[in-house]
Amino acid sequence: MADTGVELDRLVAAVPQNPDEQQKDDKLAQTLLFVLLTVVLYGIAAQAFFINLLYHRELVSISSVYSSGSVQENEVMLWHINNLTVLSGMAYKDGRLEVQEEGFYYVYSKVCFSDHGLWNQSPDFFHHFVMKSAHLHGNHYTLMQSQKELRVNSSDLNNSFLGGLFHLHKGDGIFVRIRTNLNILQYNVSEHFFGAFMM
Repeated sequence: MADTGVELDRLVAAVPQNPDEQQKDDKLAQTLLFVLLTVVLYGIAAQAFFINLLYHRELVSISSVYSSGSVQENEVMLWHINNLTVLSGMAYKDGRLEVQEEGFYYVYSKVCFSDHGLWNQSPDFFHHFVMKSAHLHGNHYTLMQSQKELRVNSSDLNNSFLGGLFHLHKGDGIFVRIRTNLNILQYNVSEHFFGAFMM
């Protein structure tokens, strides 16, 4: 008999005492579920928007041939504009890419050079710079640089690649400088490139 009383108490406790309270709990659960679903759907929509924005960004780039006589006296490397060149959102003038829209840009440059021909000369250095000319100040700043000692009696081909993310303002110019006393750059079409794209 004692077991029946405990069982009866358990059944009575399981039955809602007030039907209005049960309806309030159900409405609260429905509201909470609606809010959670709304947040998830907005999150998915925001992700889709940003993915679409990322894939539809235009590349701002210049990729071209380095040809003989294309390093000026001020060591600025000149680039040949051809049908492979993309200049969306930037202008090209005298070896410089001019920024048309402020933002963060991944800037990159690669040059190829050879130690060949240094048989009777003392070792020298090859310097590769990516520079910025600030529109607001008119000053030049080194964004990136690399240096390599050239070895005597070597015929190695060498690459210098520089790349990094920078905040650039409208009107800023970016350009490549090469500093060496020797004529050691390679003149292959695909060996030299320079460009930038907005992130």
